[in-house]
Amino acid sequence: MEHSFRIKECSLIGTSYSSLKSGESYSILRGINGISYSESITSPTISLSVSFVDTEGLISQKGITGGEYFKLRIEFGPDTRLQPLIIDPGTHKLLLNGVNDVGTDSGKQTAKLDFLSTEIFINETARLNKRFSGSIKETVEALLKTEGRGIKTTKNCNIEDTLNKYVFVGNQRRAMDTIQWLCSKSQKDQTKFGYLFFENIDGYHFKSIDTLFTQQQSFELSKIEIANSQKIDKILDELVVMNNDIFSNLEKGVYSNFTTFINMKEGTRRTEKFSIDQLNISSNSPKAPLGLNQYPSRQFFRILDVGAMQPGGSQQDMKAVKQTDLAIAQSKSLARNKLAFAQQLKVSVPCNTNLRAGQIVNIRLPEPNSQTKGKSFGSGDKDVGGRYLIGRLRHDFGGNRSNTQLTLIRDTFTA
Repeated sequence: MEHSFRIKECSLIGTSYSSLKSGESYSILRGINGISYSESITSPTISLSVSFVDTEGLISQKGITGGEYFKLRIEFGPDTRLQPLIIDPGTHKLLLNGVNDVGTDSGKQTAKLDFLSTEIFINETARLNKRFSGSIKETVEALLKTEGRGIKTTKNCNIEDTLNKYVFVGNQRRAMDTIQWLCSKSQKDQTKFGYLFFENIDGYHFKSIDTLFTQQQSFELSKIEIANSQKIDKILDELVVMNNDIFSNLEKGVYSNFTTFINMKEGTRRTEKFSIDQLNISSNSPKAPLGLNQYPSRQFFRILDVGAMQPGGSQQDMKAVKQTDLAIAQSKSLARNKLAFAQQLKVSVPCNTNLRAGQIVNIRLPEPNSQTKGKSFGSGDKDVGGRYLIGRLRHDFGGNRSNTQLTLIRDTFTA
């Protein structure tokens, strides 16, 4: 059974570029049909949609088409452990992206309002046209906070350091696209590759995949088959999604690939081969059948821009840098990322606003042969339950019901 909740505030806030006057607040609380809030470790923006019945002509008379900020407060009871869901225009800066699914009847209109973070709009014009050097962490911080053509967000930014540096020219790329591009080039240490860049309700995160998987668990969720239970840690429903696509992995060169480097300055060519066997993966990790990991299934081709990529410009600098290191790191990051998403579990729980995308939860599911349902739980690496990373979450409110939908991913790399 879902938790009771109350929507205390739900308003549109006018801006200088919206149809409402700047600073004007317009409540849509009375017409709310449903609210859905989402965040994901693969997305650089949080999102929210509101379905409502417009009996006061907000859309037609005010001309609402987009550009307004959003303010929301939802409180829960009687469980005081649940945090209120608060969307503040000064902190989260969710901007109305568009009005969709508009229907008109006598005396009313229905519509769906879709909101995205302000920074995702700024990103479309945040084009980079300079040379960046130094650590990847410094570059990401600059693109998010200080760079003149960057995002310049005021939100919290949790950026993890990287072992390697990377020098590149912006080439008119967008700022957030560049950060996501840097994820595959980032290395935590000599054996850990691959980062993720995402936004949740707490701000922006640039973190190693291994750091996310090895953090302490935040919650334990259990499938307890007791009627009318309102516990926030109860699993209402679950579905295991095994999405290890062998054919797709072969197409992307996850198991084995090779990269051909062309040095235009010296007129030389070099090939670097990668095999997933080079990684210290566990016995439970997906593997290529038929011994196909022995043969490259994809070829990458790179032209080395030695003039832009080197910290100096001298022949000595060029000889000092191992130009294949980046390709090796990218190949390992690709394999790491695919293996991390190889097993997924979708669960539904009573609405829990304490959860965040990027947290670790421990899942406890009853053993199929348990004589006492909900009392005996599976254990071990091969059990469906265990440690999972929250890859995506969605809070749904409507019809006096609320729940949280989670897409969880399991680390098959070291499990």
